[in-house]
Amino acid sequence: MAEPLYEFGPFRLDARDKLLLREGKPVALPPKVSETLVLLLRRAGHVVEKDEILKIIWPDTFVEEASLTQNISILRKALGESEDHHYIETIPKRGYRFVAPVRLLDQREAPWTARRRFIPLITLAAAVAALAVLPYLKRETSAVATPPPSRSIAVLPLVPIGAPTSDEYLGLGIADALITKLANLQQITVRPTSSVRKFVGSKRDAVAAGRELAVESVMDGSIQRAAGRVRVTMQLIRVADGTPLWTGSFDEKFTDLLSVQDAIADSVTKALALSLTARDRIRLKKRDTDDVEAYESYLRGRFYWNKRTEEGFTKAVVHFTRAIELDPLYARAYAGLADCYNLFNNYDLAPATETGPKAKAAALKALEIDSELAEAHTSLALVREVYDFDQIAADQSYRRAIELNPNYSTAHHWYGLFLVQMGRTEEAIQHLQRARDLDPLSNIISVGVAWAHYFARQHERAIEISRKNIEVVPDFWPAHLVLGWSYEQTGKFEEARNQFNRAIDLSGRNTLPLASLGHLHAISGKQRDALRILAEIEARSRERYVSAYFPAAIQAGLGRKAEALAWLDRAERERAYWLISIHVNPWFDGLRDEPRFQQLERNLGFQAFAEAHGKSATGSSTSDVRSAPRRE
Repeated sequence: MAEPLYEFGPFRLDARDKLLLREGKPVALPPKVSETLVLLLRRAGHVVEKDEILKIIWPDTFVEEASLTQNISILRKALGESEDHHYIETIPKRGYRFVAPVRLLDQREAPWTARRRFIPLITLAAAVAALAVLPYLKRETSAVATPPPSRSIAVLPLVPIGAPTSDEYLGLGIADALITKLANLQQITVRPTSSVRKFVGSKRDAVAAGRELAVESVMDGSIQRAAGRVRVTMQLIRVADGTPLWTGSFDEKFTDLLSVQDAIADSVTKALALSLTARDRIRLKKRDTDDVEAYESYLRGRFYWNKRTEEGFTKAVVHFTRAIELDPLYARAYAGLADCYNLFNNYDLAPATETGPKAKAAALKALEIDSELAEAHTSLALVREVYDFDQIAADQSYRRAIELNPNYSTAHHWYGLFLVQMGRTEEAIQHLQRARDLDPLSNIISVGVAWAHYFARQHERAIEISRKNIEVVPDFWPAHLVLGWSYEQTGKFEEARNQFNRAIDLSGRNTLPLASLGHLHAISGKQRDALRILAEIEARSRERYVSAYFPAAIQAGLGRKAEALAWLDRAERERAYWLISIHVNPWFDGLRDEPRFQQLERNLGFQAFAEAHGKSATGSSTSDVRSAPRRE
C-alpha cells in the first residue's frame, strides 16, 4: 500500500521517494536526515525514543548518539527552526517528538503536483464542522482523506508526561471516558477498559497493542498537565500498516478538559468515516457533567475501581461520592458507586446486607437521572439477582442494558453468568462468547466460557477450554479452579487436588479454592483434611467477613445435611454472593430432596423465574451444574 504524503506548515514530504518540498520547491536533505524526518512524521505527536531512532535509522551499525543529534540539527535548519522548536521538540534524556499539526494525503487522491486547494473536500468539511462545534478550543487536528471505515477500535491509556504520582489516574481515566463515549456508537466495537489497562505505561508499541487487541484501529496519546493547563496529543493509527489516520493536539486550561474529550471523540468519528445517526450524534455530544472538578473525581474513582482490590474499592467510593457532592445529577458517578458496592460483596469483602442497599440506591438514582445508562441497568441487575432475589426483574435489567448498548461487554458477561445459574446454558454461552468477542483479552470471561460448559456437565469440553486458558495465562488462578472442578466431577481426584492447590497458591489462599479443596477432601474420604480446612475457614470468619456459603459446601460434602442447611440459612440472611449458585451446583445435589433446601430455592426466586419462562422449577437443576464465577 502506498504511503501517504505528509503536509505540515509550508512543507510536503513524499515519504516513498524521501522528497521534501517547501511551497513546491525541493529542500535538500541527506538520506539519513530524510529517514529521520519520515520516522518522526509517522509517529507525530508521540515521543520517539533515542535508542529506537538509532536502531531504525542505523540498523546493524553502531553509531554514537552524537550522530543522531547532528541529524536533528540539520533537519531543524532545513525546516527553518531556530531557538523556537515549533516542529521538533526535544524530550530531555528520552528522544524527540514532532509537535506541529500534520495533514496526511493519500498518494492516489493527492498527486504530488497538487496544491492545498486539492485537499479532499471531506477533510476540509470535517475540519470546518469540528470548528463549528467547538470554536473555543485551541487545537490542531488532521485526518486522512476518506479512509475505509474501521469496525473495531482500541483506546490505549494516555501516557502521562512529567506527571506527579497524584496524577497517575489521568491517562487511564481519560481513556476510560473516551471508551465509554465511543462505545455508545453501534457502528463500531470498542475494546473495554479491562482490555487496555494492561498497556498502562510509557513504553509500548501502539500497532503491536492493536494487533494483540484484534482491532482495525488503535488510538494512542499522551497527556501533560502543568500550571493549570493540559496538553493532550492523540493519534489514531490503522493497525494493518501503521498509517496514522488522524492526529490531534489540544492545549487548553485544565478546566476545558471536558471540551478536549468532546473534540477528540468528534474528530475520531470523522477520521473513521462513520455515518452517525441523529441518536448517535446526541450520545456522542452528551455530557454527564459540566463540572470539571466532579469529572476529575469521577476519573479518580474509575482508576481505583479498576484496581479490583479492597483498597481500590474503598478509595473509589470516596472519589465517586465526592463527584456526586460536586454534581448531584452526575448519573455515571452514581453508577460507579453502585459498581463499588456490588463488588464489595462479589469479592467477599463485605456481606450484601451492608452493601446491597447502597448499591441499589445508587443504581436507581443513576437511572432516575439517566434512564438510558446501560452501566446503571447492569449494576441494578446484579443487585436484583443477588440481593433482592428477584430473578425476573434481574433478567429484565440485563436485557435492557444490552438493548441500550450491545457493545457493553460487562452486560453480556454478567448476563451470561446469570443465565447459567438459571439453567439456560445454551443462551448463557452465547452471551459469554459475545463478551469474549468484545473483550478478547479478558481472562475472567474466557474462564466463564469454560465454567458454562462445566455447568452443562460437558466436562471434557470444560477441561479442554480450561487447559487452553492456562496455556495462555498460566498464573490465572480461576482457570485452575474450574479445571479442578471438572476433574472432580469426572472422578480424577488427584488431578483436581493439584489444580486446587495451584489455585490456592496463586490466589494467596483465597477462600473459594480453599473451600473447593475442602469439598474434594470430603467427598474423596479425607475427612480429617476436610475438617482442617473447615476449621481454617471458620477461624478466618472470626477476623473478617467470610461467606457462609463456603462452610456449607464442605459440610454438604461430608454428608452433614443439618449443618450444611444451617450454614445455607445463614448465607441467605447475609445475602451471600455465592448462594445464587446453589440451584445448579453439584456440591448440593445431596440436599435437593430436603424441604428446607427446596424452600431456599423458592426464596431465591428460581421457581418464579422458571414459571415465567414456561419451565418447571426443578427441570434444570440436575442438567446444569455450576458454581458462580466472580463478576469482573
